[in-house]
Amino acid sequence: MNKLLKSSFITSLLILFIFITPFTVFADDIDTTTGLDYETSAIDDNNKNDINIVDEGNYRIVISDEADLLSDSKTTDLIKEMKNVAEKCNVAFVSVNSNPYGSVETLAENYYRQYFGTDTGTLFAIDMDTRELYIFSDGDAFRKINSSKAYEITDRVYKLASKEQYFECAKKVYFEEYIIL
Repeated sequence: MNKLLKSSFITSLLILFIFITPFTVFADDIDTTTGLDYETSAIDDNNKNDINIVDEGNYRIVISDEADLLSDSKTTDLIKEMKNVAEKCNVAFVSVNSNPYGSVETLAENYYRQYFGTDTGTLFAIDMDTRELYIFSDGDAFRKINSSKAYEITDRVYKLASKEQYFECAKKVYFEEYIIL
């Protein structure tokens, strides 16, 4: 009985820690001339069912919700919200439960490269493993959604993510990006 009580207590503490741990917000600029070797393993065969890709004119909308933060209807609604940004550049939403890269910055950049290469665009990532939000932009989009702007946006939306309002969080990110672009 004592072991069961101890196990329940530890499980409760872990669950409490997960839900009260605040999201850390990062934004960083990139240098496409560094010649970094971007890993292509961000997308594997197990994740393909979680990816929604919509070609919107010259640009692409990608939603990869591996952490299953959005219902099917919210995914459809988010695609509608992302269409405004897709008038100007490629746009992506990524959520993960497990981050094989160790940092949200590396995760976001690798997913971005996998989806868009070095084309202009922006990617919003929610990393449930590290409890971080991150916006990665490249090309012409980076001229307007630079490190400072990306940090300002994620700073304004992290409370929504902390309250598990992930759709509203992403919607606000893409609305603010559209205004900036």
